Amino acid sequence: MERMIKISSANYGLACLGMAVAWGNVNCYGVSKMNKTNSKSWYVLTCKPRQDAYAEEQLNNQGYTTYRPLAIREQRRRGKLVKVTESLFPRYMFVELDTERDNWSPIRSTYGVSGFVKFGGMPTSAP
Repeated sequence: MERMIKISSANYGLACLGMAVAWGNVNCYGVSKMNKTNSKSWYVLTCKPRQDAYAEEQLNNQGYTTYRPLAIREQRRRGKLVKVTESLFPRYMFVELDTERDNWSPIRSTYGVSGFVKFGGMPTSAP
């Protein structure tokens, strides 16, 4: 079951997926795919600088389910306001993995991916 998320804020912190980001006037668009299944869990990946979209594309081509929340904000370019779509959490994305059946080694060698977010040396699942 998927649903569209739209969150707006004006000069206040923006809360999306339980994390707060202090941006100006931002719209947050994304598809909520973070449903818990029996044996699958969501893990957080770190990406190389400015390669979030490329890493997401590569992981999707390999058959993994990913989620990268996006934000649309206005930015000045050459004196004009332009709407820019960018990652809500730069250099981070979520990937859904089955701990028993999925092969994790291709993820670590995917272009644009730096690795998993680890606590105590082990990747931990997102709540």
